[in-house]
Amino acid sequence: MHCLITAGATMEALDAVRFITNHSTGKLGSSFTDALIKSNHEVTLLLSESARFRPSTKGAKIHTFTSANSLKTQIKEIANGNISVIFHMAAVSDFSPTKTHKGKIDSSNQLSIQLNTTPKIINELRSWYPESIIFGWKYDVEGDQESITDKGREQMTRCRTDFCVLNGPAYGAGFGLLKESITHCPTQELLIGHILTLLQ
Repeated sequence: MHCLITAGATMEALDAVRFITNHSTGKLGSSFTDALIKSNHEVTLLLSESARFRPSTKGAKIHTFTSANSLKTQIKEIANGNISVIFHMAAVSDFSPTKTHKGKIDSSNQLSIQLNTTPKIINELRSWYPESIIFGWKYDVEGDQESITDKGREQMTRCRTDFCVLNGPAYGAGFGLLKESITHCPTQELLIGHILTLLQ
């Protein structure tokens, strides 16, 4: 199988040196890449330029992205290839500055920034990849396992994805792999192992 993975965090530029991002490190996407390569799958990894982790194995086709728009462009371009499975785990920023300043903003003055919403890439994956198995991700800080499960089901219905991986403080320790029901995976390794079994 040819698998497409998006990992790490998008970076929305404020000026030539500063940007808005989040804490996603690319660790999970790199671990998935290593496991899939070792299981003889072909992997294309779209990895944020800010990612602190990279795959330890060789063999994956790795391309880097910066902003949500650059990630969206690359995903659309790869749609011409034969992708069987998509793991869309990149943390895509919900907002980007309406204006990117040239050079470096003077730090001696106060600054107000107006933000626009960024495109929801997951909303368009099914139209670009009508035959692929698509895994979405739902990370949430507030709420509980019931509320994040409801959000995961809503995402699957709205985006026509096949699975949703639940994690973050709202879910609790470990990961929940959501299909019709939730399969609880206490560790990252067990999540990866369970998904590899599903792909056999």
